[in-house]
Amino acid sequence: MDKKALERVIHLADFDKRHLYLSAPDHCMSKEDPESQKVIISEDFFQAASKVAQRSPKFFFAPSHDITESEADAIFKVSDVALPYQEIVLQTKNSVDRMWPNTTIPQEIGSILTYTLLCRETDTVWDHPNYEVGDMRKWEPKCAQTFEVVMFVELEHENQIHVIADTIVYEFQFLTCNTANPDYTIKNNDYGTWRWRIGGSEVDIYDDVTESGDYTNESLNLWANMIGSTLSHLSIALAYPAITRTTKVAGCKPMIKPLMKNFKASSFLKRPVWEHTTLEVDLYTDTSVETDARNIRVPKRMHGVRKHLRKLRSGKLTWVKAHTRGNKRLGAITKDYNMHA
Repeated sequence: MDKKALERVIHLADFDKRHLYLSAPDHCMSKEDPESQKVIISEDFFQAASKVAQRSPKFFFAPSHDITESEADAIFKVSDVALPYQEIVLQTKNSVDRMWPNTTIPQEIGSILTYTLLCRETDTVWDHPNYEVGDMRKWEPKCAQTFEVVMFVELEHENQIHVIADTIVYEFQFLTCNTANPDYTIKNNDYGTWRWRIGGSEVDIYDDVTESGDYTNESLNLWANMIGSTLSHLSIALAYPAITRTTKVAGCKPMIKPLMKNFKASSFLKRPVWEHTTLEVDLYTDTSVETDARNIRVPKRMHGVRKHLRKLRSGKLTWVKAHTRGNKRLGAITKDYNMHA
């Protein structure tokens, strides 16, 4: 996890800091001043983004392998795209030429971009008026598995950091075994594909929309495709994990002191133990050691459990919802995730 990049997203709520490095993508224009190059964004947007970035579980995703269409098709025929928690911060790094493949990039721009995505899973129903047109027929007419994403891109230009803030709330739906239209013939390699739309925006967008709901702006489609492929790869990595390494950061240990007369009930005598853990999850390299399930100690401190797949004895796959468990009186364990796929 690039802590500095995450901090810059959090500090967007501070006007004195954000004006030093904030910029807007090519597909945005101001609603209040369309003739000007200056994009006017409300303070509420930055405050909301900062709060989500602070409170949500953090995932760093470093894809080192390209998932082929046939691999994604095989996986999403039996599984869903899902976030590990209802809200997450997802960070990844990628090359400049992957974000802008057909564009001449100035040499002074760094070769690696840092993407910070604020993601949320919702049950918003897409009631598209043209759901029987073209590829829209692949999805169920009342499909309600939707992902909302806001993305920030950080790059270095002339030795100065820039954070490109896209105020668009992108809404995504993925074609999986549970979202496909049973009355429509799904072709090979269609599973795992996605459709998207603009759920809301602080600014006007330079774009036209086709009859089937497709957007024509090149910059807008580049951003959307980066979000779609990142969410798809993350779901694959989380559905088939091999937890290989665990890095622990020790927290506060209990203070064991003799009881004092006037402070018998003081909470300061025994502080809860806090521990922060970073899990390294690798899709392709499983170096985990098998252990006897009878010897596994169940953690007793309060900790979060991410949404995950469970295979029943019948062979059926079912989702276990994200939840917390453990005794908060004994302390707490928090987690970051480093994903490799």
